[in-house]
Amino acid sequence: MPVVSSEWGYYNTPGGYTAEQQAQFLPRQWLFNMAHDVELSIWYDWRNDGHDPHDTEQNFGTVTYDFEPKLSYYAAQTLIETLRDYRFMRRIPLENPDDYLLLFQKEASVALAGWTTDAAHPVVLPLPAEQIQTLGLSSESGVLQGEGGGVTVELGAAPRYLLLGSGPGGPVALLGGWRPLHTINVVDLSRNEGVPVIVHNPFPGPLEAELQLTAEGHMLGLTWISVPPGETALFRIPVQIDESLRGSVSAKIAFITPDGSPQLIQSALVWLLIVPEP
Repeated sequence: MPVVSSEWGYYNTPGGYTAEQQAQFLPRQWLFNMAHDVELSIWYDWRNDGHDPHDTEQNFGTVTYDFEPKLSYYAAQTLIETLRDYRFMRRIPLENPDDYLLLFQKEASVALAGWTTDAAHPVVLPLPAEQIQTLGLSSESGVLQGEGGGVTVELGAAPRYLLLGSGPGGPVALLGGWRPLHTINVVDLSRNEGVPVIVHNPFPGPLEAELQLTAEGHMLGLTWISVPPGETALFRIPVQIDESLRGSVSAKIAFITPDGSPQLIQSALVWLLIVPEP
């Protein structure tokens, strides 16, 4: 059943949430919903309802009652303009569960959006680029340099956008070439249909890889895939559920190429809702 996020927002008043916090929470809300199969998000609300700066009900807007943009307005504008025409592909699981890293694709280009609900800290990402353009909450631009096969990214409360581009068939295109069909997957043990994954091959030759599904240290399933050049195919990872796993389970899909070396960035976080056999 589709879910709509129809009224979710944060006021900013003296002693309450600051204007900067409201600006951080707005794109995080939209990005979080996209990462959990929520296709419609309505921020509450777009304009303040009055002039009283102390009345919480009057201060949920992205603009003041007199239509002056707040920081949250510019945060929304940055997200929309940065990710226009991109498609959400997957959330990449990081070591800290409070860290969020979402991957988007547009043709041969890839964008990442990252933030944390923990204290600000750096993470090292094995990204296939020597230079990466970055954008901050209000479109502040910068450049990250790759060193030793990795790029150090500072994750903070505000989403940060990383933009990677390459020609068709390059390593960045492969990075964005696959995604789970759903972030939240119902696994009915009475008719186990597997976890569906969509894979696109941007290369002139066949693309082969292994898809592995793991959760809480358990190997739940794997399947070998082969996609002809330029084609897109749907695969299902068969699932074998351990007796210890029940209810809602956080799981990881790894996309492993023939060299056998799984990479952090070639993974996806999904949820399994396990329905036991009757």
